[in-house]
Amino acid sequence: MTAVIEFADLTVRRSGATLLDEVNWAVEEDERWVILGPNGAGKTTLLQVAAAQMHPSSGVAGIPGEVLGTTDVFDLRPRIGLTSAALADLIRAQRAGQGRGRLRVLRHPRPVARGL
Repeated sequence: MTAVIEFADLTVRRSGATLLDEVNWAVEEDERWVILGPNGAGKTTLLQVAAAQMHPSSGVAGIPGEVLGTTDVFDLRPRIGLTSAALADLIRAQRAGQGRGRLRVLRHPRPVARGL
């Protein structure tokens, strides 16, 4: 099995605030995850790093076999896809700014398959 996301001691700081603090997370090809947390917990920031839209301040972000900061993100981004019923909310939250809170990342109990 191959990890499609692999974060090691990933920290994101912006304007003196720590948005993510030493996150360690790996997602294998066949896994589905649910990310839960209050407003400002870092959910959007976590997904922005996973989508190669934001670089970490420290730590390692491995995304589809590449490490952010050592590869051209414009070559990497076409290989990344995010899907969510709340994707529009994530974009609005990104534009609105950030708050504070505790982030929880949970493994989804089973893959979700939906027909089109």
